[in-house]
Amino acid sequence: MTMEEEVSPAVAAARAKLRERLQQTQQLGGKGTARRKAAKSHRSAAGEDKRLQQAAKRVGAAAVFGIEEAYLLRKDATGLFFKSPKVLAAPAANTYILSGAVEEKQQLEPLLHARGAAAAAAAAADAPAVTSEMLKHLQQQVQKFSKQNQQQQQQQQQQTDDDVPDLVQNFEEVSKQ
Repeated sequence: MTMEEEVSPAVAAARAKLRERLQQTQQLGGKGTARRKAAKSHRSAAGEDKRLQQAAKRVGAAAVFGIEEAYLLRKDATGLFFKSPKVLAAPAANTYILSGAVEEKQQLEPLLHARGAAAAAAAAADAPAVTSEMLKHLQQQVQKFSKQNQQQQQQQQQQTDDDVPDLVQNFEEVSKQ
């Protein structure tokens, strides 16, 4: 005898009705309910923005108004371009926060030349302009500073090596005596 033969049709119908009723409710927990996986909510970008704002408040960052565009340059002449960014600054903590729509630019030279052409118009309004010459000079300064920093680190490493005395005697022979 198998299990199906023992179950009467009335019991089978009752079980089917019970199964149907439980599938409609689909509770996530509680006594007598089937275990179901709870749907996890993923963190949104809004939550990350709130955490960033809280961190900015902790360091005392203040909003900087009137910035129309910002460029973040990389060593490989690519960079990030922010159009009308929201800027927060905390100079005491050496922290600056740029947020907003960002575009990754492969070649910033055309943008900078266009900005240089607009510099004449901006000069009348007494607004600062960034030219490609200024950026090249800045890049040279950064490279010069990094070379000097590397040289200083090498000198410091050599000085620490000088502090270790040279071995004059063989310790094995001295220990045998």
